[in-house]
Amino acid sequence: MLIISLTGFGLASLALGIGISHPTIIYIAVAIWGLTFGGAATLTQTAIADTAGKGADIAQSMLVTVWNLAIGGGSAVGAILMESFDMSSLPWVMFILVLLGFLVAFRANVYGFPAKKQ
Repeated sequence: MLIISLTGFGLASLALGIGISHPTIIYIAVAIWGLTFGGAATLTQTAIADTAGKGADIAQSMLVTVWNLAIGGGSAVGAILMESFDMSSLPWVMFILVLLGFLVAFRANVYGFPAKKQ
């Protein structure tokens, strides 16, 4: 599910980058963004809890800390991009970051997203 979510999120960022001046494309891209990103917290929490096993409490607290750092860092990077370039640079940087996240999630199929034991 995380791979599907990241794919949709990446497609939304591409649509925003390409159609930044077309309101209809922006509305559709934002709707896709909301649908795909809305479950990201739950998907990553489930993956980290499954991976950590007995250390799930510690892993969850680390995830929350990293999540909050990412929000703050994203705000700072966004402000720098908007000041240095313009608003149209944001979707392209977002696409690169989503692509990196996709690669990490795709490679984490052994430990981060193991097949459920029956």
